[in-house]
Amino acid sequence: MSDVKKQQFLPNSTEYELFLDKMSDVAYFVDNQGNLVWVNQAASDIVNVPKEELIGTPFLPYVIPE
Repeated sequence: MSDVKKQQFLPNSTEYELFLDKMSDVAYFVDNQGNLVWVNQAASDIVNVPKEELIGTPFLPYVIPE
């Protein structure tokens, strides 16, 4: 598929972020060091921390041990 067709077919990252942010499930992205680089509103609500404060922090402390 050509790059032009891919751009027409695939939504841009803003559309993905809007979709993910409206989900009731937790969604997040981490960098290679395990730090949060993006979280959706559900993630913020569950840990009761504003999204802006979560960015740049390690994600492991927010994982509930089994």
